[in-house]
Amino acid sequence: MNANTALIEALDLPSTLEASAYPYTTIRSNGNHSVLISHTGRYRLFDVLEQIAYLIEDNVISDAQHPTINLLVSVLSNSLLTREIANGALRHSPRQLFVNDLNRTLEIFNNIANSKQFRKQLANLSRMTTRNTVSLQRYLNDLFEIHSRLLIVRVDFHYLKSECNHLSLEQVMKDRDVFIRQVKREHPYLVGMCWKMEYGRDRSYHYHMVFFFNGAKVQQDVTLGKQVGELWLEVTEGAGTYYNCNANKSKYDECYLGQINYDDTDKRAALTHASYLTKVDESIIAVQLNDKARIFGKMSLPKHTSAAGRPRRR
Repeated sequence: MNANTALIEALDLPSTLEASAYPYTTIRSNGNHSVLISHTGRYRLFDVLEQIAYLIEDNVISDAQHPTINLLVSVLSNSLLTREIANGALRHSPRQLFVNDLNRTLEIFNNIANSKQFRKQLANLSRMTTRNTVSLQRYLNDLFEIHSRLLIVRVDFHYLKSECNHLSLEQVMKDRDVFIRQVKREHPYLVGMCWKMEYGRDRSYHYHMVFFFNGAKVQQDVTLGKQVGELWLEVTEGAGTYYNCNANKSKYDECYLGQINYDDTDKRAALTHASYLTKVDESIIAVQLNDKARIFGKMSLPKHTSAAGRPRRR
């Protein structure tokens, strides 16, 4: 288990401990040796604790962004068990005193993580989703106030699986910034864009992006999706992959991709599905250990310099 996988699985630790009976670990005799047994079912408790302990001992975690990760780091650090765990105490013949301390530490974590006060901290993540949803809807309405017709293209950007274990958050953010600058430079009729960064256990870091082009100037949305996708391959020097959603519009029941006119109420209603971009992905927050990275962003709106612009119906 690598560090990022452990951080994501740590998000399930509160519910796992809440469903488990105390003590969470016990010593079992195994011939001339004793082994530590976890009573958390299939949950990989020891793998998670070891990886978190490594991060603490290596001073990698300085400002964990997810409340659950921050709490786990705090409780483990205060217990003074991290060095023993990092040195293999969970795997070697454990001392009873160590096991007692470990169980008490997990119980402290469980009590806090399942408290009403801590749940309020987690609720702030939902409020972040609400704020971003309102912001995106306002952004879309503003685009239609400027342009009578938009051409909408969605492309998902990933990395090759062979690259996933070597990716850093810093590199992924750098690739995004370079890519967005290139898209703006090569596509003069791009009038808007929004993006979301996520982290998946299978695909590591990846982006969902929706591009808004001036529909009065360009068509061929599938071609545009391919063009921005190929640009991602260039920026990542072949380490990236992409999925052109516009090439498979038929799979969407309410499709918002392609051309949408200002007065097309059905397609504009379908466009609300783009709000999936604003739903907070807790995994990407969990793997942020130092400082805070942007996980949702929008391109600045173009200035509307002409009063003649979009025809309006009253």
